[in-house]
This record gives sequence, C-alpha cells and structure tokens, in this order.
Amino acid sequence: MDRTPDTVVLEARARLEPLLSSLGFELDSESLSFGGFASVTTEYVRPGDRLKFYWDGRDRMMWFAVASVEGRGFASEDRWKGLEAVGSAGRAGSVRLRVGEFLSERLLQLERALEDRFGPSIR
Repeated sequence: MDRTPDTVVLEARARLEPLLSSLGFELDSESLSFGGFASVTTEYVRPGDRLKFYWDGRDRMMWFAVASVEGRGFASEDRWKGLEAVGSAGRAGSVRLRVGEFLSERLLQLERALEDRFGPSIR
C-alpha cells in the first residue's frame, strides 16, 4: 500500500510550512486517513495558538482552523474557528484542487490569511 499523501498535500506542505515556521509554528501531529480518500489533518503549535491544516481528499479542498490556547496547551473542539471568513474561497470553494494554477491560487489565499491573522512573517 502506497502511504504517500496526495501531491496536492506535498505541494501545500512545501509552500506553507516555511511560512508557518517563520510565524513561530512547529509541527505537532499529523493524521492520514487512507480509508477517507487520503484525507490529511496536520496540527501546528506555537505559544498561545494551535493551527490545523485540513485536506479533504474526497472533495479535494484545503483549509485551516485556529484556536487560542494557554501556552502550548490543547484546545477543545468548540474552541476551533475557521481561519478564513465564512463565504471566502476556502473550504466552501467549488474548485477541486489539483497541482497547477488553481492550487497555486489557493495556497496564495491561505498564505495571506495566515499573515493577516498572525502578522507578517520574518522570511
């Protein structure tokens, strides 16, 4: 069984993780669900904030959720909020992402949302 994540996830990691690192985030955990269309959930943490990256392998969409925490603590499910405003071209977007133009545009949207929420990076 091939356990490699979708190429979209690999490209998202390569582009977003340097930004997350510059914003002070570190990888905390990652879960791949092969029975769920190779969906991925990755959690990052920095003092005061937790951030989850979601890849829905079936609908081919990606988004982030954020929670404020004490130190590097965990957040209950009710504390998580979408990073982007409702109605933005985020999780509810209708474009099924594949490597190429639409993915590049989506990653740029996520980069902007991360910098808007957490301040400019030091990259």
